Amino acid sequence: MIRLTQTFDDLIGVTKSLKRVEKAVPRAFSAALNRTAPGVRTEAARKIKETYNIKYGTVLREIRVIKANPTRLTAILHASGRNIPLIQFKTTPGKPPRKQPRMLRAAVKRGGMKNVPGAFVANLGKYAPGVFIRTGPARRAKVEQLHGPSIPSMLGEPGVVEHMQDESKRRMGERLDHEMKRVFERMK
Repeated sequence: MIRLTQTFDDLIGVTKSLKRVEKAVPRAFSAALNRTAPGVRTEAARKIKETYNIKYGTVLREIRVIKANPTRLTAILHASGRNIPLIQFKTTPGKPPRKQPRMLRAAVKRGGMKNVPGAFVANLGKYAPGVFIRTGPARRAKVEQLHGPSIPSMLGEPGVVEHMQDESKRRMGERLDHEMKRVFERMK
């Protein structure tokens, strides 16, 4: 017969180890979230670029990552911004021409370009070049700049949201495994 005895000191040692694990898990989880969020941001920008005729950098600039920490285990992708000027999408002409064409054409989403009656490309004073349209019937009536959708509304599209959720689950699984292994290796 074998008799096993554990001392009180062994029990205290195990308890301390468990407390260290308990403190380390939120740190590992927040580290995994902080590594996942920028990747999801990149994938969201890529997916938007697949759907819309907009530059990748323009999208990326408007999506900010708010990092997680061990006490607040949430990483946030925050998209902000107003409607984007139409000139930043695909337009023909793309910059102010010497002679305006009969009809300006624009494509916000990928696919075909559509005619925009009465619109023209101009560089009006302090503003960057843009696509404008006259608000009144007179030749010298006020002009109004035309805009496409905003980055937050592009992010809200069903295809983009689903892609972001799938990508975040995939990346979080990989990152959490890695971060937990790091935590347990440090404890040895």
